[in-house]
Amino acid sequence: LPTWAANTNWYNEITDRATVLNHNLSLSGGGVNSKFLVSLNYFNQNGAIINTNSKWFTSRVNSKFTVKKILSIGENLQISHRSGNGFSNLSSDNAIGSVYRMQSIIPSIVSQTISGISHNFIPGEWGGTGIAPRLGNARNAVADLTRNKDDLNTDVRVFGNLFLEANLTKGLLFRSSFGGLYQNGYSSDYTFSTYENVINNPLSSLREGASYNSNWVWNNTLRYNRNFTNHNVDAILGSETLQLGTGRGVSGGRTGYFSDAFSFRTLSNGATITEATSYYNTGQKIYSSFLNVNYGYKNRYL
Repeated sequence: LPTWAANTNWYNEITDRATVLNHNLSLSGGGVNSKFLVSLNYFNQNGAIINTNSKWFTSRVNSKFTVKKILSIGENLQISHRSGNGFSNLSSDNAIGSVYRMQSIIPSIVSQTISGISHNFIPGEWGGTGIAPRLGNARNAVADLTRNKDDLNTDVRVFGNLFLEANLTKGLLFRSSFGGLYQNGYSSDYTFSTYENVINNPLSSLREGASYNSNWVWNNTLRYNRNFTNHNVDAILGSETLQLGTGRGVSGGRTGYFSDAFSFRTLSNGATITEATSYYNTGQKIYSSFLNVNYGYKNRYL
Protein backbone atom coordinates (compact mmCIF):
# COMPACT_ATOMS: atom_id res chain seq x y z
CA LEU A 1 0.00 0.00 0.00
CA PRO A 2 1.20 3.56 -0.62
CA THR A 3 2.31 5.54 2.40
CA TRP A 4 -0.69 7.88 2.09
CA ALA A 5 -3.19 4.99 2.22
CA ALA A 6 -5.97 5.37 4.79
CA ASN A 7 -8.82 3.26 6.11
CA THR A 8 -11.58 5.86 5.88
CA ASN A 9 -15.10 5.07 6.99
CA TRP A 10 -16.81 7.51 4.66
CA TYR A 11 -20.25 6.95 6.15
CA ASN A 12 -18.97 7.97 9.60
CA GLU A 13 -17.21 10.94 8.04
CA ILE A 14 -20.40 12.50 6.65
CA THR A 15 -22.86 11.65 9.46
CA ASP A 16 -23.33 13.10 12.93
CA ARG A 17 -25.88 13.20 15.72
CA ALA A 18 -28.94 15.16 14.68
CA THR A 19 -29.98 17.35 17.61
CA VAL A 20 -33.47 18.82 17.70
CA LEU A 21 -34.76 21.92 19.50
CA ASN A 22 -38.51 22.49 19.60
CA HIS A 23 -40.01 25.26 21.74
CA ASN A 24 -43.70 26.21 21.96
CA LEU A 25 -45.44 29.06 23.77
CA SER A 26 -49.18 29.65 23.62
CA LEU A 27 -51.63 32.03 25.29
CA SER A 28 -55.41 31.79 25.07
CA GLY A 29 -58.33 33.54 26.67
CA GLY A 30 -61.67 35.16 26.13
CA GLY A 31 -65.06 35.91 27.55
CA VAL A 32 -68.73 35.74 26.65
CA ASN A 33 -68.32 37.72 23.45
CA SER A 34 -64.70 37.12 22.51
CA LYS A 35 -61.95 34.53 22.41
CA PHE A 36 -58.36 34.48 21.19
CA LEU A 37 -55.29 32.29 20.84
CA VAL A 38 -51.67 33.37 20.31
CA SER A 39 -48.93 30.79 19.81
CA LEU A 40 -45.22 30.84 18.97
CA ASN A 41 -43.08 27.92 17.82
CA TYR A 42 -39.32 27.66 17.21
CA PHE A 43 -37.87 24.52 15.62
CA ASN A 44 -34.20 23.84 14.90
CA GLN A 45 -32.96 20.47 13.68
CA ASN A 46 -29.46 19.57 12.56
CA GLY A 47 -29.38 16.97 9.83
CA ALA A 48 -27.89 13.50 10.20
CA ILE A 49 -25.61 14.58 7.34
CA ILE A 50 -22.97 17.08 8.46
CA ASN A 51 -23.57 20.77 7.75
CA THR A 52 -27.25 20.27 6.92
CA ASN A 53 -30.04 21.78 8.97
CA SER A 54 -33.61 22.99 9.01
CA LYS A 55 -35.01 25.88 11.04
CA TRP A 56 -38.37 27.56 11.24
CA PHE A 57 -40.21 30.07 13.35
CA THR A 58 -44.00 30.15 13.31
CA SER A 59 -46.47 32.54 14.93
CA ARG A 60 -50.23 32.11 14.91
CA VAL A 61 -53.07 34.40 16.02
CA ASN A 62 -56.75 33.39 16.09
CA SER A 63 -59.55 35.58 17.36
CA LYS A 64 -63.33 35.90 17.22
CA PHE A 65 -65.64 38.63 18.50
CA THR A 66 -69.42 38.71 18.77
CA VAL A 67 -71.42 41.98 18.74
CA LYS A 68 -74.94 41.86 20.25
CA LYS A 69 -75.41 38.25 19.12
CA ILE A 70 -76.08 39.36 15.56
CA LEU A 71 -72.56 39.94 14.21
CA SER A 72 -69.45 37.79 14.51
CA ILE A 73 -66.06 38.74 13.08
CA GLY A 74 -62.72 37.01 13.37
CA GLU A 75 -59.44 36.11 11.80
CA ASN A 76 -56.88 33.32 11.55
CA LEU A 77 -53.33 34.43 10.80
CA GLN A 78 -50.12 32.41 10.56
CA ILE A 79 -46.66 33.75 9.74
CA SER A 80 -43.70 31.43 9.29
CA HIS A 81 -40.03 31.85 8.45
CA ARG A 82 -38.14 28.79 7.24
CA SER A 83 -34.48 28.38 6.41
CA GLY A 84 -32.13 25.51 5.90
CA ASN A 85 -29.36 23.82 4.03
CA GLY A 86 -30.02 20.33 2.76
CA PHE A 87 -29.10 18.12 -0.14
CA SER A 88 -31.04 16.35 -2.82
CA ASN A 89 -31.69 12.69 -2.11
CA LEU A 90 -32.51 12.11 -5.78
CA SER A 91 -29.03 12.78 -7.14
CA SER A 92 -26.56 9.94 -7.66
CA ASP A 93 -23.74 12.41 -6.98
CA ASN A 94 -24.99 13.57 -3.58
CA ALA A 95 -23.27 12.82 -0.28
CA ILE A 96 -24.84 9.38 0.20
CA GLY A 97 -24.14 8.34 -3.38
CA SER A 98 -20.51 9.44 -3.10
CA VAL A 99 -20.03 7.42 0.10
CA TYR A 100 -20.87 4.15 -1.66
CA ARG A 101 -18.54 4.94 -4.57
CA MET A 102 -15.58 6.33 -2.62
CA GLN A 103 -12.79 3.87 -1.80
CA SER A 104 -11.71 3.62 1.84
CA ILE A 105 -8.02 3.82 0.90
CA ILE A 106 -8.52 7.51 0.09
CA PRO A 107 -7.96 9.83 3.08
CA SER A 108 -10.57 12.44 3.84
CA ILE A 109 -7.80 14.92 4.68
CA VAL A 110 -4.24 14.47 3.45
CA SER A 111 -1.59 14.03 6.17
CA GLN A 112 1.52 14.06 4.01
CA THR A 113 2.85 15.52 0.78
CA ILE A 114 1.53 13.64 -2.27
CA SER A 115 2.28 14.19 -5.93
CA GLY A 116 -1.17 13.47 -7.37
CA ILE A 117 -2.44 13.21 -10.92
CA SER A 118 -4.45 16.42 -10.66
CA HIS A 119 -2.72 18.34 -7.88
CA ASN A 120 0.32 18.32 -5.63
CA PHE A 121 -1.23 17.72 -2.22
CA ILE A 122 0.11 19.08 1.04
CA PRO A 123 -0.90 18.12 4.60
CA GLY A 124 -4.26 19.55 5.65
CA GLU A 125 -5.78 19.60 2.16
CA TRP A 126 -8.75 17.48 1.14
CA GLY A 127 -8.02 14.03 -0.19
CA GLY A 128 -9.74 12.62 -3.25
CA THR A 129 -9.66 10.49 -6.35
CA GLY A 130 -7.07 12.82 -7.88
CA ILE A 131 -4.38 11.41 -5.57
CA ALA A 132 -3.56 8.42 -7.78
CA PRO A 133 -4.86 6.54 -10.83
CA ARG A 134 -7.63 3.91 -10.70
CA LEU A 135 -9.43 5.39 -7.66
CA GLY A 136 -12.69 6.00 -9.52
CA ASN A 137 -14.40 9.31 -10.13
CA ALA A 138 -16.41 9.85 -6.92
CA ARG A 139 -16.21 13.16 -5.10
CA ASN A 140 -15.01 13.79 -1.56
CA ALA A 141 -18.41 14.19 0.12
CA VAL A 142 -16.89 15.64 3.31
CA ALA A 143 -15.21 18.40 1.29
CA ASP A 144 -18.39 19.16 -0.63
CA LEU A 145 -20.57 19.31 2.50
CA THR A 146 -18.07 21.52 4.30
CA ARG A 147 -17.79 23.92 1.38
CA ASN A 148 -21.58 24.09 1.03
CA LYS A 149 -22.24 24.89 4.69
CA ASP A 150 -23.08 28.53 3.90
CA ASP A 151 -25.59 27.76 1.14
CA LEU A 152 -29.06 28.90 2.07
CA ASN A 153 -32.70 28.39 1.18
CA THR A 154 -35.21 30.53 3.03
CA ASP A 155 -38.79 31.68 2.69
CA VAL A 156 -41.41 33.68 4.54
CA ARG A 157 -45.07 32.69 4.34
CA VAL A 158 -48.14 34.58 5.47
CA PHE A 159 -51.35 32.58 5.52
CA GLY A 160 -54.72 33.47 6.93
CA ASN A 161 -58.29 34.56 6.49
CA LEU A 162 -60.84 37.10 7.73
CA PHE A 163 -64.45 36.08 8.24
CA LEU A 164 -67.76 37.74 9.05
CA GLU A 165 -71.13 36.26 9.98
CA ALA A 166 -74.26 38.42 10.34
CA ASN A 167 -77.85 37.56 11.24
CA LEU A 168 -79.58 40.13 9.05
CA THR A 169 -83.08 39.16 10.11
CA LYS A 170 -84.90 36.12 11.41
CA GLY A 171 -83.79 33.12 9.34
CA LEU A 172 -81.47 35.16 7.08
CA LEU A 173 -77.74 34.61 7.60
CA PHE A 174 -74.87 36.23 5.68
CA ARG A 175 -71.36 34.80 5.72
CA SER A 176 -68.21 36.16 4.09
CA SER A 177 -64.63 34.87 4.20
CA PHE A 178 -61.49 36.19 2.54
CA GLY A 179 -58.23 34.25 2.82
CA GLY A 180 -54.96 33.79 1.05
CA LEU A 181 -51.29 32.89 1.02
CA TYR A 182 -48.25 35.05 0.29
CA GLN A 183 -44.78 33.53 -0.03
CA ASN A 184 -41.39 35.19 -0.51
CA GLY A 185 -38.31 33.02 -1.05
CA TYR A 186 -34.55 33.39 -1.49
CA SER A 187 -31.76 30.94 -2.31
CA SER A 188 -27.99 31.13 -2.54
CA ASP A 189 -25.69 28.39 -3.85
CA TYR A 190 -21.93 28.86 -4.01
CA THR A 191 -19.88 26.18 -5.78
CA PHE A 192 -16.17 26.10 -4.96
CA SER A 193 -13.41 25.29 -7.38
CA THR A 194 -11.90 21.91 -6.51
CA TYR A 195 -8.52 20.26 -6.80
CA GLU A 196 -8.84 16.87 -5.05
CA ASN A 197 -10.95 14.93 -7.55
CA VAL A 198 -9.95 13.25 -10.78
CA ILE A 199 -12.51 15.57 -12.45
CA ASN A 200 -12.59 19.03 -10.88
CA ASN A 201 -14.44 22.32 -11.08
CA PRO A 202 -11.88 24.79 -12.43
CA LEU A 203 -13.76 27.92 -11.33
CA SER A 204 -15.88 28.94 -8.35
CA SER A 205 -19.42 30.06 -9.17
CA LEU A 206 -22.42 31.61 -7.45
CA ARG A 207 -26.12 31.31 -8.16
CA GLU A 208 -28.72 33.46 -6.39
CA GLY A 209 -32.48 33.54 -6.80
CA ALA A 210 -35.53 35.19 -5.28
CA SER A 211 -39.24 34.83 -5.89
CA TYR A 212 -42.69 35.60 -4.56
CA ASN A 213 -46.13 34.16 -5.22
CA SER A 214 -49.65 34.58 -3.88
CA ASN A 215 -53.12 33.02 -3.93
CA TRP A 216 -56.42 34.25 -2.51
CA VAL A 217 -60.04 33.17 -2.30
CA TRP A 218 -63.20 35.12 -1.38
CA ASN A 219 -66.41 33.32 -0.42
CA ASN A 220 -69.85 34.88 0.19
CA THR A 221 -73.09 33.10 1.06
CA LEU A 222 -76.58 34.25 1.93
CA ARG A 223 -78.81 31.62 3.51
CA TYR A 224 -82.52 31.77 4.33
CA ASN A 225 -84.01 29.05 6.52
CA ARG A 226 -87.57 29.40 7.91
CA ASN A 227 -90.47 27.25 9.03
CA PHE A 228 -94.04 28.40 8.36
CA THR A 229 -96.47 26.01 10.06
CA ASN A 230 -96.36 23.07 7.63
CA HIS A 231 -93.88 24.63 5.25
CA ASN A 232 -90.08 24.79 5.35
CA VAL A 233 -87.83 26.81 3.06
CA ASP A 234 -84.05 26.45 2.96
CA ALA A 235 -82.31 28.50 0.27
CA ILE A 236 -78.66 29.44 -0.20
CA LEU A 237 -77.11 31.87 -2.65
CA GLY A 238 -73.34 32.04 -2.92
CA SER A 239 -70.32 33.13 -4.90
CA GLU A 240 -66.62 32.35 -4.88
CA THR A 241 -63.70 34.18 -6.47
CA LEU A 242 -60.17 32.77 -6.65
CA GLN A 243 -56.86 34.21 -7.80
CA LEU A 244 -54.23 31.50 -8.16
CA GLY A 245 -50.56 31.42 -9.11
CA THR A 246 -49.62 35.11 -9.23
CA GLY A 247 -45.87 35.53 -8.80
CA ARG A 248 -42.50 36.63 -10.04
CA GLY A 249 -38.97 35.27 -9.77
CA VAL A 250 -35.43 36.23 -10.72
CA SER A 251 -32.19 34.27 -10.74
CA GLY A 252 -28.63 35.06 -11.66
CA GLY A 253 -25.29 33.34 -11.79
CA ARG A 254 -21.64 34.22 -12.26
CA THR A 255 -18.36 32.35 -12.28
CA GLY A 256 -14.69 33.24 -11.97
CA TYR A 257 -14.25 34.39 -8.35
CA PHE A 258 -10.67 35.06 -7.27
CA SER A 259 -11.62 34.82 -3.57
CA ASP A 260 -13.92 32.34 -1.82
CA ALA A 261 -14.40 34.59 1.22
CA PHE A 262 -18.04 34.69 2.30
CA SER A 263 -18.17 38.50 2.14
CA PHE A 264 -16.96 38.39 -1.49
CA ARG A 265 -19.77 36.12 -2.71
CA THR A 266 -21.91 38.58 -4.64
CA LEU A 267 -22.99 38.42 -8.26
CA SER A 268 -21.19 41.66 -9.07
CA ASN A 269 -17.82 40.15 -8.11
CA GLY A 270 -17.96 37.24 -10.58
CA ALA A 271 -15.99 37.57 -13.82
CA THR A 272 -18.44 35.89 -16.23
CA ILE A 273 -22.24 35.83 -16.33
CA THR A 274 -23.61 32.29 -16.55
CA GLU A 275 -27.28 32.96 -15.88
CA ALA A 276 -29.63 35.94 -15.96
CA THR A 277 -33.30 34.97 -16.03
CA SER A 278 -36.66 36.04 -14.64
CA TYR A 279 -40.30 35.07 -14.94
CA TYR A 280 -43.70 36.53 -14.21
CA ASN A 281 -46.92 34.58 -13.67
CA THR A 282 -50.10 36.57 -14.13
CA GLY A 283 -52.05 33.86 -12.36
CA GLN A 284 -55.50 32.50 -12.99
CA LYS A 285 -58.77 34.02 -11.81
CA ILE A 286 -61.87 31.88 -11.34
CA TYR A 287 -65.37 33.07 -10.46
CA SER A 288 -68.37 30.91 -9.67
CA SER A 289 -71.87 31.40 -8.25
CA PHE A 290 -74.60 29.05 -7.17
CA LEU A 291 -78.18 28.92 -5.92
CA ASN A 292 -79.86 26.04 -4.14
CA VAL A 293 -83.45 26.00 -2.85
CA ASN A 294 -85.10 23.23 -0.81
CA TYR A 295 -88.79 23.24 0.06
CA GLY A 296 -90.45 20.87 2.48
CA TYR A 297 -94.09 20.25 3.39
CA LYS A 298 -94.97 18.75 6.76
CA ASN A 299 -91.35 17.48 6.97
CA ARG A 300 -92.27 14.68 4.61
CA TYR A 301 -92.19 16.07 1.11
CA LEU A 302 -89.40 17.90 -0.68
